[in-house]
Amino acid sequence: MKTNLIKEFFIANGFTQGSDVDFHREKNGFLNAVNFQRKSTGGIFFVNLGVHPLFVTKSSGEFSKREVDCYIRARVSTETSFNIELLYSSDGISIISDQIVRKVWPFFDFFNSVDEVFSGLSIERIENKAIADEIRGVTKVRLVSMCMNYHLSRGDLKKAHDFAEYGLSITGMAVTFKKEFIKILNEAKDTL
Repeated sequence: MKTNLIKEFFIANGFTQGSDVDFHREKNGFLNAVNFQRKSTGGIFFVNLGVHPLFVTKSSGEFSKREVDCYIRARVSTETSFNIELLYSSDGISIISDQIVRKVWPFFDFFNSVDEVFSGLSIERIENKAIADEIRGVTKVRLVSMCMNYHLSRGDLKKAHDFAEYGLSITGMAVTFKKEFIKILNEAKDTL
Protein backbone atom coordinates (compact mmCIF):
# COMPACT_ATOMS: atom_id res chain seq x y z
CA MET A 1 0.00 0.00 0.00
CA LYS A 2 1.48 3.33 -1.08
CA THR A 3 0.81 6.57 0.75
CA ASN A 4 2.86 8.90 -1.45
CA LEU A 5 -0.03 11.26 -2.23
CA ILE A 6 -1.21 11.63 1.39
CA LYS A 7 2.37 12.11 2.63
CA GLU A 8 2.43 15.85 1.83
CA PHE A 9 -0.78 16.38 3.81
CA PHE A 10 0.81 14.86 6.92
CA ILE A 11 4.13 16.67 6.46
CA ALA A 12 2.25 19.98 6.15
CA ASN A 13 0.67 19.18 9.52
CA GLY A 14 3.97 18.56 11.32
CA PHE A 15 4.28 14.80 10.86
CA THR A 16 7.30 12.78 9.80
CA GLN A 17 6.93 9.66 7.71
CA GLY A 18 8.35 6.63 9.51
CA SER A 19 7.54 4.01 6.86
CA ASP A 20 5.25 3.79 3.84
CA VAL A 21 2.23 3.49 6.15
CA ASP A 22 3.32 5.23 9.38
CA PHE A 23 3.44 8.93 10.29
CA HIS A 24 4.27 10.55 13.63
CA ARG A 25 4.85 13.89 15.36
CA GLU A 26 5.58 15.12 18.85
CA LYS A 27 3.17 17.74 20.13
CA ASN A 28 2.27 19.06 23.59
CA GLY A 29 4.13 16.32 25.45
CA PHE A 30 2.64 13.47 23.41
CA LEU A 31 3.62 11.40 20.42
CA ASN A 32 0.81 11.37 17.82
CA ALA A 33 1.00 8.45 15.40
CA VAL A 34 -1.06 7.47 12.36
CA ASN A 35 -0.97 4.12 10.60
CA PHE A 36 -2.67 3.06 7.38
CA GLN A 37 -3.53 -0.64 7.64
CA ARG A 38 -4.71 -2.61 4.65
CA LYS A 39 -7.40 -5.15 5.47
CA SER A 40 -6.06 -8.60 4.66
CA THR A 41 -9.29 -9.74 3.01
CA GLY A 42 -9.86 -7.00 0.46
CA GLY A 43 -9.31 -3.64 -1.08
CA ILE A 44 -10.04 -1.49 1.94
CA PHE A 45 -7.88 0.07 4.63
CA PHE A 46 -8.17 1.45 8.15
CA VAL A 47 -6.68 4.56 9.71
CA ASN A 48 -5.27 3.68 13.14
CA LEU A 49 -4.32 6.34 15.69
CA GLY A 50 -1.87 6.21 18.55
CA VAL A 51 -0.98 8.62 21.33
CA HIS A 52 1.87 8.10 23.75
CA PRO A 53 2.85 10.41 26.61
CA LEU A 54 6.49 11.38 26.19
CA PHE A 55 7.13 11.31 29.95
CA VAL A 56 6.63 7.52 29.80
CA THR A 57 9.10 7.29 26.92
CA LYS A 58 11.69 9.31 28.85
CA SER A 59 11.40 7.04 31.88
CA SER A 60 11.57 3.78 29.92
CA GLY A 61 14.04 4.56 27.15
CA GLU A 62 13.72 4.78 23.36
CA PHE A 63 10.31 4.41 21.75
CA SER A 64 9.55 3.19 18.23
CA LYS A 65 7.14 6.05 17.31
CA ARG A 66 4.67 3.65 15.68
CA GLU A 67 0.95 3.57 16.39
CA VAL A 68 1.03 -0.09 17.33
CA ASP A 69 3.39 0.67 20.26
CA CYS A 70 1.40 3.59 21.68
CA TYR A 71 -0.39 3.20 25.01
CA ILE A 72 -3.49 5.03 23.75
CA ARG A 73 -4.95 3.73 20.49
CA ALA A 74 -8.05 4.26 18.38
CA ARG A 75 -9.33 3.62 14.87
CA VAL A 76 -11.08 6.13 12.63
CA SER A 77 -14.60 4.96 12.00
CA THR A 78 -16.58 6.02 8.96
CA GLU A 79 -19.99 5.15 7.58
CA THR A 80 -18.26 3.37 4.73
CA SER A 81 -14.86 1.74 4.59
CA PHE A 82 -11.88 3.44 2.99
CA ASN A 83 -11.36 1.92 -0.43
CA ILE A 84 -7.67 1.39 -1.21
CA GLU A 85 -8.13 3.22 -4.54
CA LEU A 86 -8.67 6.48 -2.63
CA LEU A 87 -4.94 6.57 -1.90
CA TYR A 88 -4.08 6.77 -5.60
CA SER A 89 -5.98 9.86 -6.79
CA SER A 90 -6.18 13.53 -5.84
CA ASP A 91 -9.94 13.25 -5.35
CA GLY A 92 -9.43 10.25 -3.09
CA ILE A 93 -6.81 12.10 -1.05
CA SER A 94 -9.32 14.94 -0.61
CA ILE A 95 -11.84 12.48 0.83
CA ILE A 96 -9.27 10.95 3.19
CA SER A 97 -7.95 14.38 4.23
CA ASP A 98 -11.47 15.56 5.02
CA GLN A 99 -12.03 12.54 7.28
CA ILE A 100 -8.70 13.15 8.99
CA VAL A 101 -9.54 16.81 9.62
CA ARG A 102 -12.99 15.89 10.97
CA LYS A 103 -12.03 12.84 13.04
CA VAL A 104 -8.29 12.52 13.61
CA TRP A 105 -7.39 16.10 14.52
CA PRO A 106 -10.14 16.33 17.20
CA PHE A 107 -8.90 13.08 18.73
CA PHE A 108 -5.32 14.38 18.86
CA ASP A 109 -6.54 17.80 20.08
CA PHE A 110 -7.83 16.17 23.26
CA PHE A 111 -4.18 15.52 24.11
CA ASN A 112 -3.23 19.21 24.04
CA SER A 113 -1.67 19.21 27.50
CA VAL A 114 -0.16 16.45 29.61
CA ASP A 115 -1.37 18.22 32.75
CA GLU A 116 -4.94 18.54 31.47
CA VAL A 117 -5.11 14.87 30.59
CA PHE A 118 -3.47 13.39 33.69
CA SER A 119 -3.62 15.81 36.64
CA GLY A 120 -7.34 15.26 37.24
CA LEU A 121 -7.23 11.47 37.02
CA SER A 122 -7.53 9.72 40.35
CA ILE A 123 -7.73 6.10 41.38
CA GLU A 124 -11.42 6.62 42.17
CA ARG A 125 -12.15 8.09 38.71
CA ILE A 126 -10.31 5.24 37.01
CA GLU A 127 -12.07 2.64 39.15
CA ASN A 128 -15.49 4.19 38.41
CA LYS A 129 -14.65 4.68 34.72
CA ALA A 130 -15.29 8.41 35.08
CA ILE A 131 -12.73 9.17 32.39
CA ALA A 132 -12.74 10.80 28.96
CA ASP A 133 -13.83 8.77 25.95
CA GLU A 134 -10.41 9.27 24.35
CA ILE A 135 -8.74 7.17 27.06
CA ARG A 136 -11.60 4.79 27.81
CA GLY A 137 -10.10 2.06 25.60
CA VAL A 138 -6.86 1.97 27.59
CA THR A 139 -6.60 -0.93 30.02
CA LYS A 140 -6.92 0.05 33.66
CA VAL A 141 -3.41 -1.22 34.47
CA ARG A 142 -1.85 0.75 31.62
CA LEU A 143 -3.76 3.91 32.58
CA VAL A 144 -2.65 3.55 36.20
CA SER A 145 0.94 3.11 34.99
CA MET A 146 0.69 6.29 32.93
CA CYS A 147 -0.72 8.18 35.92
CA MET A 148 2.07 6.87 38.14
CA ASN A 149 4.68 7.97 35.60
CA TYR A 150 2.96 11.35 35.18
CA HIS A 151 3.21 12.04 38.93
CA LEU A 152 6.82 10.85 38.96
CA SER A 153 7.60 13.27 36.12
CA ARG A 154 6.06 16.06 38.23
CA GLY A 155 8.05 15.07 41.33
CA ASP A 156 5.01 13.91 43.32
CA LEU A 157 6.33 10.67 44.76
CA LYS A 158 3.37 10.28 47.15
CA LYS A 159 0.81 10.20 44.33
CA ALA A 160 3.10 8.00 42.23
CA HIS A 161 3.33 5.63 45.20
CA ASP A 162 -0.47 5.54 45.57
CA PHE A 163 -0.92 4.72 41.89
CA ALA A 164 1.81 2.06 42.09
CA GLU A 165 0.15 0.46 45.11
CA TYR A 166 -3.22 0.41 43.36
CA GLY A 167 -1.63 -0.80 40.11
CA LEU A 168 0.01 -3.70 41.89
CA SER A 169 -3.36 -4.70 43.36
CA ILE A 170 -5.01 -4.94 39.91
CA THR A 171 -2.10 -6.08 37.74
CA GLY A 172 -2.79 -9.79 37.64
CA MET A 173 -0.36 -11.56 35.30
CA ALA A 174 1.07 -8.45 33.59
CA VAL A 175 4.69 -9.01 34.67
CA THR A 176 6.13 -5.86 33.06
CA PHE A 177 3.68 -3.61 34.88
CA LYS A 178 4.08 -5.57 38.11
CA LYS A 179 7.86 -4.97 38.02
CA GLU A 180 7.31 -1.29 37.27
CA PHE A 181 4.93 -0.85 40.21
CA ILE A 182 7.19 -2.77 42.61
CA LYS A 183 10.18 -0.66 41.56
CA ILE A 184 8.35 2.57 42.42
CA LEU A 185 7.05 1.16 45.71
CA ASN A 186 10.60 0.18 46.68
CA GLU A 187 11.97 3.59 45.74
CA ALA A 188 9.20 5.37 47.65
CA LYS A 189 9.65 3.17 50.75
CA ASP A 190 12.91 4.92 51.63
CA THR A 191 11.61 8.41 50.88
CA LEU A 192 8.07 8.54 52.22
